[in-house]
Amino acid sequence: MSEGNVVSRYGSLGDYGEWRAVIQEYYWDRLEPAYAMAIRLGVGATGAYEGWYRLIEAETVTRRQSEEIAVNDWLTLESSAHSHELAHLTVEACENVARRFGFANRPKTMVTLLAEETDAPWAVGRFGYMMDKYPYDKICIPAGAAASFHGFQEVVSHEYAHVGVLDVTQGRAPHWLNEAVAMLAEQSSDLRMRRAFASGEARWLSPRGLELVHTARRQGEPHPAKTWRAYQQSAWIGRYLVSLKGEEGIGELLRAFSDNSIWTEIKMRVTNQPPADEALRQVYGMSEQAVFDQALAWIQG
Repeated sequence: MSEGNVVSRYGSLGDYGEWRAVIQEYYWDRLEPAYAMAIRLGVGATGAYEGWYRLIEAETVTRRQSEEIAVNDWLTLESSAHSHELAHLTVEACENVARRFGFANRPKTMVTLLAEETDAPWAVGRFGYMMDKYPYDKICIPAGAAASFHGFQEVVSHEYAHVGVLDVTQGRAPHWLNEAVAMLAEQSSDLRMRRAFASGEARWLSPRGLELVHTARRQGEPHPAKTWRAYQQSAWIGRYLVSLKGEEGIGELLRAFSDNSIWTEIKMRVTNQPPADEALRQVYGMSEQAVFDQALAWIQG
């Protein structure tokens, strides 16, 4: 990425005027200049940039009081407490996720344990988040997660799955699949939501509908109940796919996003076929819609 073009593998950020420079510094993880500019600009009359402001604020405050530990050639831990214990737990969690889903690469990654005072009601990503930064992907973990080593590894596993999915699929996986893999990595699913989906009490969304809910969350338009249902639907679709071909099949599916011939790519563009539909047909022999339909039938059974 050239420093003159603010873009991530999740897509372009658009033209934010003066805030564009702030976001560029943030994506290069140059937090002090980003924070200084953000303070000068403020969040805007409509508060349009409050999410960015809070992200930058939390990560800057954390960096000022943390140390960085180079755990190995691809993993760095940024933390102010329990650094050596957390370093061991972090690499263990990441390697476990990579082994389960067949992630051959180890993209450069920084895992940051956010300062306790940054866990406020207005904080962005209070349960953890991953940012596609340069020259590494950055995982931010809330301070409360470190109260339990098991809980810490769950959050790291969830977020590192996003790193792996982004790398293996070259950013082509839809959000619903990205979250399905992350929920599998975390080993989390809610049996109450399974019953709610099976009975029709909770609406089972189409591929487009589920994607829209996940996209709205990423764009800072959260609806807690809808978001929870979206995560759980993704989780149960992931478990359905595992029931068919194991976790090895998930890894095969992710690799199918980037193994197409030029003729397959041309055909997909001409027919407007989504990458997920092509990859699912290749690995599971079903369209994206069929997977959603069969997953619902599976949990009803």
